[in-house]
Amino acid sequence: MQALILAGGEGTRLRPLTLTMPKPAIQLVDRPFLRFVIDWLATHGVDDVIVASGFGAEELQTALGDGGEGGPSISYITEDEPLGTGGPLHLAFDEGALEERFLVLNGDVLTDLDLGELVRAHESTGAVATLALYRVEDPTAYGLVRRTSGGEVLEFLEKPDPAAIDTDEVSAGAYVMERQVIDLIAPGRTVSIEREVFPRLVGRGLYGHGLSGYWIICRRAGTSLRDELRRARGLASMGPARSWRRRASILARRWRRRRSSSVRWLRPLRRRSARAR
Repeated sequence: MQALILAGGEGTRLRPLTLTMPKPAIQLVDRPFLRFVIDWLATHGVDDVIVASGFGAEELQTALGDGGEGGPSISYITEDEPLGTGGPLHLAFDEGALEERFLVLNGDVLTDLDLGELVRAHESTGAVATLALYRVEDPTAYGLVRRTSGGEVLEFLEKPDPAAIDTDEVSAGAYVMERQVIDLIAPGRTVSIEREVFPRLVGRGLYGHGLSGYWIICRRAGTSLRDELRRARGLASMGPARSWRRRASILARRWRRRRSSSVRWLRPLRRRSARAR
Protein backbone atom coordinates (compact mmCIF):
# COMPACT_ATOMS: atom_id res chain seq x y z
CA MET A 1 0.00 0.00 0.00
CA GLN A 2 1.01 3.60 -0.55
CA ALA A 3 1.32 6.43 1.97
CA LEU A 4 1.82 10.16 1.52
CA ILE A 5 3.46 11.90 4.49
CA LEU A 6 2.86 15.64 4.89
CA ALA A 7 6.23 17.02 5.97
CA GLY A 8 6.53 20.40 4.26
CA GLY A 9 6.04 22.76 7.20
CA GLU A 10 8.74 25.00 8.66
CA GLY A 11 8.29 23.73 12.23
CA THR A 12 8.17 27.26 13.65
CA ARG A 13 6.97 26.05 17.05
CA LEU A 14 10.10 23.95 17.42
CA ARG A 15 12.51 26.84 16.91
CA PRO A 16 15.44 27.24 17.46
CA LEU A 17 15.82 23.53 16.64
CA THR A 18 14.30 24.05 13.19
CA LEU A 19 16.09 27.22 12.14
CA THR A 20 18.58 25.23 10.06
CA MET A 21 17.07 21.74 10.02
CA PRO A 22 13.57 20.63 8.93
CA LYS A 23 11.57 19.18 11.80
CA PRO A 24 11.18 15.69 10.25
CA ALA A 25 14.98 15.36 10.00
CA ILE A 26 15.73 16.23 13.63
CA GLN A 27 17.44 13.34 15.39
CA LEU A 28 15.22 11.63 17.98
CA VAL A 29 16.98 8.96 20.06
CA ASP A 30 18.85 7.19 17.23
CA ARG A 31 17.19 8.24 13.99
CA PRO A 32 15.50 11.15 12.19
CA PHE A 33 12.05 11.86 13.60
CA LEU A 34 10.25 10.92 10.39
CA ARG A 35 11.98 7.54 10.30
CA PHE A 36 9.79 6.47 13.24
CA VAL A 37 6.72 7.26 11.12
CA ILE A 38 8.11 5.32 8.16
CA ASP A 39 9.03 2.33 10.34
CA TRP A 40 5.48 2.35 11.76
CA LEU A 41 4.06 2.35 8.22
CA ALA A 42 6.29 -0.58 7.30
CA THR A 43 4.84 -2.70 10.11
CA HIS A 44 1.43 -2.28 8.45
CA GLY A 45 2.55 -3.40 5.02
CA VAL A 46 3.15 0.00 3.43
CA ASP A 47 5.80 -0.48 0.75
CA ASP A 48 5.64 2.87 -1.07
CA VAL A 49 6.15 6.12 0.85
CA ILE A 50 5.92 9.58 -0.71
CA VAL A 51 7.25 12.43 1.42
CA ALA A 52 5.83 15.88 0.66
CA SER A 53 8.64 18.23 1.63
CA GLY A 54 9.21 21.96 1.50
CA PHE A 55 11.52 23.77 3.89
CA GLY A 56 14.84 21.92 4.12
CA ALA A 57 13.91 19.43 1.40
CA GLU A 58 17.52 18.53 0.58
CA GLU A 59 18.44 17.98 4.24
CA LEU A 60 15.38 15.75 4.67
CA GLN A 61 16.22 13.65 1.62
CA THR A 62 19.79 13.26 2.84
CA ALA A 63 18.56 12.14 6.27
CA LEU A 64 16.03 9.58 4.98
CA GLY A 65 17.46 8.43 1.67
CA ASP A 66 15.38 6.33 -0.72
CA GLY A 67 14.50 3.54 1.70
CA GLY A 68 16.42 0.68 3.18
CA GLU A 69 16.74 -2.98 2.34
CA GLY A 70 13.52 -4.74 3.26
CA GLY A 71 11.74 -1.45 4.01
CA PRO A 72 9.42 0.73 1.94
CA SER A 73 10.75 2.74 -0.96
CA ILE A 74 10.84 6.50 -0.30
CA SER A 75 10.27 9.14 -2.97
CA TYR A 76 9.80 12.88 -2.64
CA ILE A 77 7.69 15.70 -3.97
CA THR A 78 8.82 19.24 -3.20
CA GLU A 79 6.58 22.25 -2.62
CA ASP A 80 8.10 25.40 -4.11
CA GLU A 81 5.64 27.36 -1.97
CA PRO A 82 3.73 26.09 1.10
CA LEU A 83 0.63 24.21 -0.06
CA GLY A 84 -0.97 23.38 3.29
CA THR A 85 -2.21 19.88 4.04
CA GLY A 86 -4.26 19.51 0.85
CA GLY A 87 -2.10 21.01 -1.87
CA PRO A 88 0.56 18.26 -1.71
CA LEU A 89 -2.08 15.68 -2.63
CA HIS A 90 -2.78 17.45 -5.92
CA LEU A 91 0.94 17.92 -6.48
CA ALA A 92 1.52 14.17 -6.07
CA PHE A 93 -1.42 13.48 -8.39
CA ASP A 94 -0.03 15.86 -11.03
CA GLU A 95 3.28 14.01 -10.92
CA GLY A 96 1.51 10.68 -11.46
CA ALA A 97 2.57 9.37 -8.08
CA LEU A 98 -0.77 8.47 -6.46
CA GLU A 99 -2.51 5.12 -6.57
CA GLU A 100 -6.30 4.73 -6.56
CA ARG A 101 -6.27 4.32 -2.76
CA PHE A 102 -3.63 5.67 -0.41
CA LEU A 103 -2.90 6.70 3.16
CA VAL A 104 -2.21 10.30 4.16
CA LEU A 105 -0.28 10.97 7.37
CA ASN A 106 0.60 14.14 9.22
CA GLY A 107 4.37 14.14 9.64
CA ASP A 108 4.38 15.43 13.23
CA VAL A 109 2.64 12.51 14.96
CA LEU A 110 4.23 9.62 16.85
CA THR A 111 1.83 6.72 17.17
CA ASP A 112 1.34 2.97 17.08
CA LEU A 113 -2.31 3.05 15.97
CA ASP A 114 -3.46 0.06 13.90
CA LEU A 115 -3.55 1.22 10.29
CA GLY A 116 -4.69 -2.20 9.13
CA GLU A 117 -7.85 -1.80 11.19
CA LEU A 118 -8.39 1.65 9.68
CA VAL A 119 -8.09 0.31 6.13
CA ARG A 120 -10.50 -2.54 6.87
CA ALA A 121 -13.04 -0.08 8.29
CA HIS A 122 -12.67 2.05 5.17
CA GLU A 123 -13.30 -0.93 2.91
CA SER A 124 -16.32 -2.12 4.91
CA THR A 125 -18.21 1.17 4.49
CA GLY A 126 -17.25 1.96 0.91
CA ALA A 127 -16.07 5.37 2.11
CA VAL A 128 -14.43 8.01 -0.05
CA ALA A 129 -12.22 8.94 2.90
CA THR A 130 -11.87 7.57 6.44
CA LEU A 131 -10.32 9.46 9.33
CA ALA A 132 -8.51 7.75 12.19
CA LEU A 133 -10.11 9.11 15.38
CA TYR A 134 -8.55 9.14 18.83
CA ARG A 135 -10.16 9.79 22.23
CA VAL A 136 -8.43 12.52 24.26
CA GLU A 137 -8.57 13.32 27.96
CA ASP A 138 -9.21 17.05 27.45
CA PRO A 139 -11.50 17.61 24.44
CA THR A 140 -11.60 21.38 25.03
CA ALA A 141 -8.07 21.71 23.60
CA TYR A 142 -8.85 20.18 20.19
CA GLY A 143 -11.09 20.34 17.19
CA LEU A 144 -13.55 17.46 17.56
CA VAL A 145 -15.27 15.09 15.16
CA ARG A 146 -18.92 14.15 15.63
CA ARG A 147 -20.08 10.95 13.91
CA THR A 148 -22.91 8.43 13.82
CA SER A 149 -22.73 5.03 15.51
CA GLY A 150 -21.98 3.62 12.06
CA GLY A 151 -19.02 5.93 11.63
CA GLU A 152 -20.35 8.49 9.15
CA VAL A 153 -18.96 11.93 9.97
CA LEU A 154 -21.66 14.46 10.79
CA GLU A 155 -19.76 17.56 11.80
CA PHE A 156 -16.43 19.09 12.75
CA LEU A 157 -16.35 21.14 15.95
CA GLU A 158 -13.40 23.54 16.10
CA LYS A 159 -12.64 23.94 19.83
CA PRO A 160 -16.31 24.38 20.77
CA ASP A 161 -17.79 25.87 23.91
CA PRO A 162 -17.27 23.30 26.71
CA ALA A 163 -21.02 23.19 27.29
CA ALA A 164 -21.55 22.03 23.70
CA ILE A 165 -19.05 19.16 23.81
CA ASP A 166 -20.62 15.72 23.43
CA THR A 167 -17.65 13.79 22.03
CA ASP A 168 -13.99 13.33 22.91
CA GLU A 169 -12.81 12.08 19.51
CA VAL A 170 -10.26 14.05 17.49
CA SER A 171 -8.68 13.47 14.13
CA ALA A 172 -5.46 11.53 14.67
CA GLY A 173 -3.80 12.83 11.49
CA ALA A 174 -4.08 9.54 9.58
CA TYR A 175 -6.49 9.06 6.69
CA VAL A 176 -7.40 6.48 4.06
CA MET A 177 -8.47 8.15 0.82
CA GLU A 178 -9.74 7.25 -2.60
CA ARG A 179 -8.16 9.22 -5.43
CA GLN A 180 -11.44 10.99 -6.23
CA VAL A 181 -10.81 13.22 -3.20
CA ILE A 182 -8.31 15.05 -5.44
CA ASP A 183 -11.27 16.49 -7.38
CA LEU A 184 -12.05 18.70 -4.37
CA ILE A 185 -8.56 20.21 -4.24
CA ALA A 186 -7.71 23.20 -6.41
CA PRO A 187 -4.29 22.75 -8.04
CA GLY A 188 -1.37 25.01 -7.31
CA ARG A 189 -2.67 26.75 -4.21
CA THR A 190 -2.64 26.35 -0.45
CA VAL A 191 -5.48 24.07 0.66
CA SER A 192 -6.38 22.72 4.10
CA ILE A 193 -7.69 19.16 4.12
CA GLU A 194 -9.24 19.69 7.53
CA ARG A 195 -10.98 23.01 6.88
CA GLU A 196 -11.74 22.94 3.15
CA VAL A 197 -11.86 19.36 1.90
CA PHE A 198 -13.31 17.22 4.69
CA PRO A 199 -16.27 19.56 5.42
CA ARG A 200 -17.27 19.29 1.75
CA LEU A 201 -17.24 15.50 2.05
CA VAL A 202 -19.69 15.39 4.96
CA GLY A 203 -22.70 13.42 3.74
CA ARG A 204 -20.76 12.30 0.66
CA GLY A 205 -18.81 9.29 1.94
CA LEU A 206 -16.70 10.66 4.80
CA TYR A 207 -16.28 8.27 7.72
CA GLY A 208 -14.34 8.13 10.96
CA HIS A 209 -13.06 5.10 12.85
CA GLY A 210 -11.92 5.12 16.46
CA LEU A 211 -8.51 3.62 17.28
CA SER A 212 -6.64 3.18 20.55
CA GLY A 213 -2.95 3.08 21.38
CA TYR A 214 -0.06 5.48 21.74
CA TRP A 215 -0.55 8.90 20.09
CA ILE A 216 1.20 12.22 20.60
CA ILE A 217 1.67 15.32 18.45
CA CYS A 218 5.25 16.62 18.48
CA ARG A 219 4.90 20.32 17.80
CA ARG A 220 6.65 22.21 20.59
CA ALA A 221 10.10 21.90 22.13
CA GLY A 222 10.08 21.20 25.86
CA THR A 223 6.38 21.90 26.41
CA SER A 224 6.40 19.81 29.56
CA LEU A 225 8.44 17.12 31.23
CA ARG A 226 5.40 14.84 31.24
CA ASP A 227 5.07 15.07 27.45
CA GLU A 228 8.76 14.29 27.00
CA LEU A 229 8.45 11.21 29.21
CA ARG A 230 5.37 10.05 27.31
CA ARG A 231 7.27 10.53 24.08
CA ALA A 232 10.21 8.44 25.27
CA ARG A 233 7.94 5.65 26.53
CA GLY A 234 6.07 5.71 23.24
CA LEU A 235 9.28 5.37 21.26
CA ALA A 236 10.23 2.41 23.42
CA SER A 237 7.00 0.63 22.46
CA MET A 238 6.81 1.45 18.77
CA GLY A 239 9.49 -0.52 16.98
CA PRO A 240 11.17 -3.90 16.68
CA ALA A 241 14.81 -3.00 17.41
CA ARG A 242 15.83 -3.74 21.01
CA SER A 243 18.86 -1.48 20.83
CA TRP A 244 16.95 1.75 20.31
CA ARG A 245 14.13 0.60 22.59
CA ARG A 246 16.70 0.26 25.35
CA ARG A 247 18.16 3.69 24.55
CA ALA A 248 14.70 5.25 24.70
CA SER A 249 14.14 3.69 28.14
CA ILE A 250 17.49 5.04 29.35
CA LEU A 251 16.54 8.45 27.99
CA ALA A 252 13.24 8.33 29.88
CA ARG A 253 15.05 7.56 33.14
CA ARG A 254 17.41 10.48 32.57
CA TRP A 255 14.47 12.81 31.98
CA ARG A 256 12.96 11.70 35.27
CA ARG A 257 16.15 12.72 37.09
CA ARG A 258 16.48 16.14 35.55
CA ARG A 259 14.16 18.71 34.07
CA SER A 260 14.55 19.94 30.54
CA SER A 261 16.34 23.28 30.16
CA SER A 262 13.06 25.05 29.36
CA VAL A 263 11.47 23.83 32.59
CA ARG A 264 14.51 24.81 34.68
CA TRP A 265 14.35 28.36 33.38
CA LEU A 266 10.60 28.83 33.45
CA ARG A 267 9.96 27.83 37.05
CA PRO A 268 12.35 30.30 38.74
CA LEU A 269 10.86 33.08 36.62
CA ARG A 270 7.40 32.23 37.87
CA ARG A 271 8.50 32.26 41.51
CA ARG A 272 10.22 35.62 41.18
CA SER A 273 7.25 37.25 39.48
CA ALA A 274 4.94 35.94 42.22
CA ARG A 275 7.11 37.52 44.94
CA ALA A 276 7.26 40.78 43.01
CA ARG A 277 3.49 40.98 43.09
